[in-house]
Amino acid sequence: MRTAAEIEDLVTRAAAQQDAALVSDLVVALNDHEVFYSLDVAEVDGQPQIKTPLLELADGTHALEVFTSRANPGLWKEYAGGPWRQVLELAAEMPPVQWVIIKNDAGSRVPIRKSQIAVILGILPPESATTLDARIAKIANEPQAQPFTSLEYQLSETQLFVRLTPESARSGQPTLVTSSAGGVDNLVQAYTSRGRPGYVYGEMDWRAIVGMVANTPALAGIHIVNDNDDWVIIGRSDLGLAN
Repeated sequence: MRTAAEIEDLVTRAAAQQDAALVSDLVVALNDHEVFYSLDVAEVDGQPQIKTPLLELADGTHALEVFTSRANPGLWKEYAGGPWRQVLELAAEMPPVQWVIIKNDAGSRVPIRKSQIAVILGILPPESATTLDARIAKIANEPQAQPFTSLEYQLSETQLFVRLTPESARSGQPTLVTSSAGGVDNLVQAYTSRGRPGYVYGEMDWRAIVGMVANTPALAGIHIVNDNDDWVIIGRSDLGLAN
């Protein structure tokens, strides 16, 4: 696995030399790293609207800019992160995107045509089965980690289990159990599985949970807990919501 410094150097050399072998080396090396892209988050009618901004090039085509570091000055205040493979798959599914541009902290740029994405995905080593639980455990032990940017992609593909009061099962009227964690009160309790005996859950997708927080100003955010009781907090500001 290449270090972050080696990735930065590889981007610089691939950009300067425009060498196909260096570019091939880069796109494979990135498979072991998280990359980042900007988000445009706005509140519309009380609901967070999240868009992925694209760079318009001189010829009128559009590119998704992918940054090798969350410290890159070109990255917007709101951003998301994910495994290289998943970000490539995201770019492939965005009709306006014709290019993916890899940028390092020094400002070097390596462009990749959209038509090359399928080829790159075909040569990448098999995707490691990094579960949501494992990612939460890793982030929970990194003091400088930003949970939403690291988990946003995976959360959007996952069903979570929101804790409800015991009366909810009998009455049919779901009532949230909120929690306090990390010095923050009034958090939605969301679990990655139904594994805790005696708890009553409501199964919800990520978009629905975010919508519930958006429509309930008293809720301060979401407390996500894995099966080993590792946890992260995603607050209203992380979601682009007013406090």
